[in-house]
Amino acid sequence: MCFEPVDVVHGRTIVRYPGAELRSRAAAAARVTIDLGAGDGRLAYRLAHAHSDWLCVAVDACAAALRRLSSRAGRKPGRGGAPNAVFIRAAVDSLPDALEGIADEITVHYPWASLLRALVEPDPAVLRAIARAGRPGAKLRVRLNVSALVSARVDVGAFTGRAESTLRCGYAAGGIRLDACGLVVAEAETSWSARVHQGRPATVLAIDGTLTRLEHAPESEQKDPP
Repeated sequence: MCFEPVDVVHGRTIVRYPGAELRSRAAAAARVTIDLGAGDGRLAYRLAHAHSDWLCVAVDACAAALRRLSSRAGRKPGRGGAPNAVFIRAAVDSLPDALEGIADEITVHYPWASLLRALVEPDPAVLRAIARAGRPGAKLRVRLNVSALVSARVDVGAFTGRAESTLRCGYAAGGIRLDACGLVVAEAETSWSARVHQGRPATVLAIDGTLTRLEHAPESEQKDPP
């Protein structure tokens, strides 16, 4: 099968990277993580640096945000390099087909605007786009900034309270089984969360799920597991 090239960020350069080669690297990795809406890619970079046998992918629509850490990842390992970190320019709702079905874990940390809304008022189309990047059984980990929810006029109490109904059904329609939803105290794992919470642990809204086969997706969108 042919896969479209992927826009990979290397500092100020964007390279059209072969999709098939990315999938080969994913198949050879002990674990694949994909961080969507990655900002500067700090989470993927940190995981890649800690686990040399993993493939850690940062995806963001803004290539400029990924420049600094993608450049650092390209150095020699002794100087902070992380060759197993990949920084991709792409929007969440139009991910490259080379990412389909490769992830063991997908993270979405502190999104805003339309992506934030799609996660708290479940948009099955956006959730299906996210779920396509993972293998069946892969874990989804979403962390939402409570202050951003308040700014978006989301009632956090009502949101967590409806997890058994609207939220659970909406995620299921997107191919994701909701495992847990609630307020937790979390360490700063991204540059944005560190900035917002001044580097201290903070209360965030956590949504954890497991990717399932998309039984109710339109026929044209259904994919067989890899």
